[in-house]
Amino acid sequence: MKKFLPVLFFVFSSILLNAKPWDMFVDLTIENTYNNNILKLSDTDISRFKNENDIERFKINTVDDLVISAKAVTGIKHTEFFGHTQIAKITLKYDKYFSNGMKDEAAIGIDTRRFFSRKVNLYLGYFYYPHIYVNRYQSVLDDAYHDFTYAKNVYTGKLTLKVHTKISINYKCEYSQVYYDEYFTEYDADNLEHALGLTYSASSKVRIGARYSYKVSTADGEDAFENPAEIDIIKDASYKANIYNLSFIFPRLFFIKKSPVDFSASTRFEQRYFQSENAGDEYHLGRNDNIWQVKGYLEYPLSDKWKLCGSTRFEKRITDCPYSDVETEKEYDLYEMGLSIIIFL
Repeated sequence: MKKFLPVLFFVFSSILLNAKPWDMFVDLTIENTYNNNILKLSDTDISRFKNENDIERFKINTVDDLVISAKAVTGIKHTEFFGHTQIAKITLKYDKYFSNGMKDEAAIGIDTRRFFSRKVNLYLGYFYYPHIYVNRYQSVLDDAYHDFTYAKNVYTGKLTLKVHTKISINYKCEYSQVYYDEYFTEYDADNLEHALGLTYSASSKVRIGARYSYKVSTADGEDAFENPAEIDIIKDASYKANIYNLSFIFPRLFFIKKSPVDFSASTRFEQRYFQSENAGDEYHLGRNDNIWQVKGYLEYPLSDKWKLCGSTRFEKRITDCPYSDVETEKEYDLYEMGLSIIIFL
């Protein structure tokens, strides 16, 4: 991350120095979210945890938790010398888990959106996640349980074209690097995702979006070890995935005290095909995952400076694998409900 900070500073400073008169803005978001399954545990693992089986495996205090999140976004909107509008932002976010501090997460990012015309705009973004806790697993290095954590860099580019008064299309390319802790370096991976999307404005009251993504995740696998022959089981978490998204946006769905309430709903379906060919790699060999997600979101302006938001999410994973124990262990479902306040300074 350190080598990227000077780059971020240079990019943001260059934007300021080359801009004509600009407007600065700051948004603060405080959110409370309840998650009933913070580690995405299967029913079997939940039973093990509650019955205090495999104590070394579970570091959590509770299966569910309340998450308190704070996010600050500061940015500028300005016009460059060629008359193009650009919005540049820096984002800081921190998630605090009330009962399970090991799950606390932070993120820092910088992004910019440049409007070349009313019909064409380009988004570029970089986000860094220094510590993401997944669970505790056995390492192939010593067969002991260790925290399964990783850091992540995410680079995103997205081009949007308005091809009709009611239709716009977009192409997104996202590259991410994932680095696990010293006991699980075989999971280090490079991920590349291409996505093509379409948005249709059916009327002033409804917009429909659809997107297809193809993702390839290439894990280090045996390349992570100096002497792979000394490792009994080489785990290869590489996979390929088809991802389908469908969304419905209803601006001004109804009014409360003359203020409009916006509502959106979306669904996401991912088909994930693991690529391992290593004998003994039961968790990945011949494994296919289907992951389904449904989201809902409401926005209600309390004033020009305050906005109230509500959200909900349901997620379910179904695993198909030659090993029934792996299927039982990897399938899960969860739901979230959140309430947040956005303050525009």
